[in-house]
Amino acid sequence: MWGKKKFIHNSDGRYGWDSHSFMVPLLHQKKSGELLVFGSPRDSNGIARIAKLRLEDSFDAAGYHELALDLGEPGCFDDNGVMPGCIFEYNGRLFMYYMGFQLVDKIKSNCPKCETPGF
Repeated sequence: MWGKKKFIHNSDGRYGWDSHSFMVPLLHQKKSGELLVFGSPRDSNGIARIAKLRLEDSFDAAGYHELALDLGEPGCFDDNGVMPGCIFEYNGRLFMYYMGFQLVDKIKSNCPKCETPGF
């Protein structure tokens, strides 16, 4: 059976994009041994971005908390929130598959960086 060990993160709003929560936490141990946690804190409007925490061996947060992936351009599939899906290391670099969220009323705008323009 799983047991709680300790609280490692508090979304306190100091960055603006981390007002509450830390959804879908994913732990990744790099080949160097460094422990990273990726997850999605939400801003005051409930919109999630992906942040990265560095952990010590004792699971104390050693440093943050940096924004790993922000929202996409207006009109793109990820312009209203992102959450991590899978993280892997290849040739010393980290890669991430992620989920994006969009509001229906934003779909109608065009996104210059998207391959498919809005309707």
